Amino acid sequence: MLEADAASRIEGVVLRYGMLYGAATGSTQAMAAKLRRRRFPLPGGGPGTISWIHVADATTATVAALERGRPGEVYNVVDDEPVRWHDYTAELARSPTRRRRRHCRSGWPGWWRRSGRDC
Repeated sequence: MLEADAASRIEGVVLRYGMLYGAATGSTQAMAAKLRRRRFPLPGGGPGTISWIHVADATTATVAALERGRPGEVYNVVDDEPVRWHDYTAELARSPTRRRRRHCRSGWPGWWRRSGRDC
């Protein structure tokens, strides 16, 4: 895309989205389902971070890029701050119908953590 833009064969912008979330997104629904079945362990307690973007914000950013984006530019479409996996899943699990998620300490063997058994 960028090469085609540089050669004036096409004009375009590149949008790099973070992890999409929202009540109707497949990724949010899949994570919530795994949390309900206690199949979403967080090795080491979930210290890793990820850049998220709500689907409504991603839509707004896409429209803005189409209307005002500069050809040849690359835009990162993410929320203002990355969020730890622990914090995201804690918020997702707050529903009264969901049981508390489990944490697998780093000392547990990988095959055990992947098995879905309690740690």
